Amino acid sequence: MNFNYTCFDIVKDTKDDEVTRLTHRMLQKWINFADDHYSKWNGRENCGHFFGGSYWYEIETTFAAFVYAVVASFDEIDPALCRVPKDEIIQKAVSAIRYLGFTHDTGPADCVREKSNNPHCSNKKWGGLNENFFMASQHGTSISRFGLAAWLLWEYLDNETKGLVWNVLENYADRWMDYPCPSGTYSDTQTEENAWTAMGIATASFLLKDHPNRDKWERAAKRWAFNSCTTYLDAFREDKWEGRRIAGGWINTVTTHPDFTAENHRFVHPNYIACGIHIRAVIAIMYQMAGLEIPEA
Repeated sequence: MNFNYTCFDIVKDTKDDEVTRLTHRMLQKWINFADDHYSKWNGRENCGHFFGGSYWYEIETTFAAFVYAVVASFDEIDPALCRVPKDEIIQKAVSAIRYLGFTHDTGPADCVREKSNNPHCSNKKWGGLNENFFMASQHGTSISRFGLAAWLLWEYLDNETKGLVWNVLENYADRWMDYPCPSGTYSDTQTEENAWTAMGIATASFLLKDHPNRDKWERAAKRWAFNSCTTYLDAFREDKWEGRRIAGGWINTVTTHPDFTAENHRFVHPNYIACGIHIRAVIAIMYQMAGLEIPEA
């Protein structure tokens, strides 16, 4: 089957301001550190990983690849800050994307991650194929960074690599698009679970523009995102997106207390309160990157 590997064009209107420049400087410096922990992988051609290539949810390589892609997206690399040339940054990011694609559940059976001291990850696939919702959906953060790295470097990916990206994103989005959003308030908020699931599905909807399930993914990503920070009162508020009551529509969960605090590990937890903001902010940024209006919710 021939796929048309197209994604939304990125709107390149990055602001040249103090915060942007400062962030870029920090990321360039970090690449010097990360580059010392990059290794080639011989399982397939032009593949590599970071920090051992075999950590939980594969965050060690997905996040590094994303940072490399972000730095490479800027026109200039300051050699006084970053010793790695821009073309090498791009090459290593692409090799990491390929490593991630081959070692994912959707990749060839003989392609597994590197051997490590973590028995849950060593010489195994990633993606959560046979895991429960909590463990498997948590790959949404990695799936998103993996997809964002590919999106930023799309012009540098060959069709084989784009196909790997397609398979990984499709697998995650199809698996969770119809899954019911869970509620959780006391002791264990479901804010983070719903938010990271939204982020993974949303990434697929932006990168696989011509996929037959693309519209379903976009709606599913909204549903998961809208259900990330909810109180019992939300079921009675007017649904501005559909022109009807929310109950039985978009929002059907309760994840926070009425004052919008989120409880996890049996106490009101600042990190989990923040999850409802910073994880969903990634989705808002993707809307901006694609030049689309950010949903009000």
